[in-house]
Amino acid sequence: MIAVPLSFMAGAFIPLPRQVLGTFGGRTYQIYDLLPWTHAISGLRAVLTYGEGLSGDVVFEMTWLIILTATLFVGGVICYSKARLGAEK
Repeated sequence: MIAVPLSFMAGAFIPLPRQVLGTFGGRTYQIYDLLPWTHAISGLRAVLTYGEGLSGDVVFEMTWLIILTATLFVGGVICYSKARLGAEK
């Protein structure tokens, strides 16, 4: 129920329309780049389709994947601790 919609939102099956947020450091960032799954798919596509190794693009995607995943994890832990681990009144 969660994996398939996220795969569509990350562009795994079909290309997504361009929703540009801006450019920084020679790269164009889109709204979909806020999801870690987008970076995972881009890194996998670069390795499996284009045959790249640990080049700059793959390392860039993996770095953003780790940062965004850690951010989501910390946010989830904070939300869970406030919702479930707080003292009941």
